[in-house]
Amino acid sequence: MITLIREVLKVLDELSRSVETEYEKKILLIIKNILESYEKCYNCNNKISITILSFLLKLCLEIAFQLKYFKDKFSNRPVEDFIRELYKRSKKGSSFSIRMLTDSKNIPGKFKKDFLKTYLKICEYVHPSYNLIFSNIDRSIIDNIFQRFVDILLYILLLCYGPRDDICRICLSNDLYYCSRRCK
Repeated sequence: MITLIREVLKVLDELSRSVETEYEKKILLIIKNILESYEKCYNCNNKISITILSFLLKLCLEIAFQLKYFKDKFSNRPVEDFIRELYKRSKKGSSFSIRMLTDSKNIPGKFKKDFLKTYLKICEYVHPSYNLIFSNIDRSIIDNIFQRFVDILLYILLLCYGPRDDICRICLSNDLYYCSRRCK
């Protein structure tokens, strides 16, 4: 688990240095910082740490879906249009919505459905849901969710930035379903 986190952190660092726009660089560095926090919190072993870990994964997925959505929507427009749109959405409290996933281009419908299921599964341990309050949450649940999270995150990065050897190496060596299909 920790090895996988460190591999993804290295990819995010390298990717952030190679992107062209400042907002993409910031977004990738934010995801990297969140995953660094995830790594630090991972060794805590209590019910609250599972909630914190889930919250961090949820936030990363939302940022990744937002990145993909805005790259699709603003790819042929000036960066200022993106910044203006994000500012307007933030003022209304709608800087992220599930539509950013469902409206994204080049993601097969079945994948979108699976991504949404994973997102909702993560949310079960963030929101005051039945599972958060009444379930015995153990480390295996978060490990399973983390594996799916990495698969989705790397898939989105592959869609945004094209095939990259470093990402594909992680996907193939960890037998990640979605991003491995994109790498083959």
